[in-house]
Amino acid sequence: MAFILLKHVIKEIEKRLRTFLWKGNTAVGYAKVSWQQVCRPISEGGLGIRNIQALNKGLMSRHLWRIIMANRSSIWVDWIFHYRLRDYSIWTISDRSGTWGWRKLIRLRDSLRPFLHYQVGTGPKVGWSSLLVGTFKVPRYRFILWLAILGRSSTLDKPWVHQLGTACVLCQDALPESHEHLFFTCSFATECLHTIRREVFFHWPYYHWPAVIHWASVRWRGKHVVNASFRALLALLVYHLWQERNRRIFQHITRSPVDIARTVVSDIRDLIICKHLPRSVSTRGLYRLWRIPWHVEGDAVT
Repeated sequence: MAFILLKHVIKEIEKRLRTFLWKGNTAVGYAKVSWQQVCRPISEGGLGIRNIQALNKGLMSRHLWRIIMANRSSIWVDWIFHYRLRDYSIWTISDRSGTWGWRKLIRLRDSLRPFLHYQVGTGPKVGWSSLLVGTFKVPRYRFILWLAILGRSSTLDKPWVHQLGTACVLCQDALPESHEHLFFTCSFATECLHTIRREVFFHWPYYHWPAVIHWASVRWRGKHVVNASFRALLALLVYHLWQERNRRIFQHITRSPVDIARTVVSDIRDLIICKHLPRSVSTRGLYRLWRIPWHVEGDAVT
């Protein structure tokens, strides 16, 4: 049974969710992306996290909708008609009388009125949402990729991290760090790509970051497992480059491009194996592409 949440309760819950998302605990910190955008569906550029206020409003609107549609099979709706509405319509009864919960429920009717006359349309969608979905998606990889796509990672060109300097810590070119540099014009990132492509063949555009996002979202869209593996490749590469960047800044630990590339390929192979995909031509092609042993009646992929 759903019930109306007080506004200050909703604010406190969302505050805890925000601090946990950005800080990993209840410490105070800044948000890299507005909570409103975080709560948008993935297809609209968000993470698909439920907006508690909207969810609560939706659940309460469902109760009101049952009254509007006169669903008398419900004991609760039948009681409302006998003891609350009586000779009144749900559209004309005053919202100034009755209990606090009843008044709040009645005031939702104006938000439901348009749905009786208009067909609900779709909101704006982003073209890169396909990069965040698929068979091999992992939340932490997807989250870092999402921030990178939005340009909200804490790169050194951001004003709030200027105290760390501006030069990229991955390459030796002394170029300023930005999303466009780090993904993937940085010589370190490019060498990681070259190493992976020597292990697994795939096309790569070598464009600037926004163009790479567009290219990958078009080229690697769809449900085919090979395309899903390439989307995972992009997410993993962005994730491990970002992790390497953070290790060098905060822990003074360095790895070579070859080490990063091997880690990315190994992680994708583990993702593929752990999924226990059904035996099919597509799955066998995926295993062959990533050079994973394929055992069927003594046969193996080489």
